[in-house]
Amino acid sequence: MQFLRTTGKNCLFVIQSKSGRLIEAVAKYGIHGLAPGQNEYEVLFSPQTRFDVLAVEDVLSPNKERDYTRITLDEL
Repeated sequence: MQFLRTTGKNCLFVIQSKSGRLIEAVAKYGIHGLAPGQNEYEVLFSPQTRFDVLAVEDVLSPNKERDYTRITLDEL
């Protein structure tokens, strides 16, 4: 996965959203952001938006260079 760093700890959030809004047009990071080479989405949630944690998984890559934790959330 290209978005993960090759060193250090990585965390991927997978969010099942109902009210989140894409802010690509004004975000520094993201596919259409000001920083080049980004391939992630920037989403904004209202303050105090609540989420249910569905899963927390340690994902091991075959070459062990890009191991990461995947956290799956569902907006309440």
